[in-house]
Amino acid sequence: TKLSSAATNGDAATATGYPQKVAVAGATGRTGYLIVQELLKKQNVEVVGLVRNMTKAEEILPSKFNKIPYNPKLDLQKVDFTNPQKLGEAVQGCDAVIWAATGFTNDYDSSSSEKGETKPE
Repeated sequence: TKLSSAATNGDAATATGYPQKVAVAGATGRTGYLIVQELLKKQNVEVVGLVRNMTKAEEILPSKFNKIPYNPKLDLQKVDFTNPQKLGEAVQGCDAVIWAATGFTNDYDSSSSEKGETKPE
């Protein structure tokens, strides 16, 4: 099985049943936020929170920028979800990606979300 072969190959991520590094697209949205919170409870899991609006992320997610207890297992990255190359770069090195981002279209300029013009996540 996948679990037993991973254990013999020393793949700790699969041997524990959880990936070691998980990217969550839409980490500040309702679903993405809950996913991030659950993943951070896992002992050997690091989370890459992919967000469009870093200001919003820094306000609601545990980061070194706010009063919510800092969690070194969470790395926040601002990403343009409509740019496949940038998105690919952001998930480089991740064992898994969870897509919870919603509320944008191809003609949406994600840089405008920093200027107060927000789209629902």
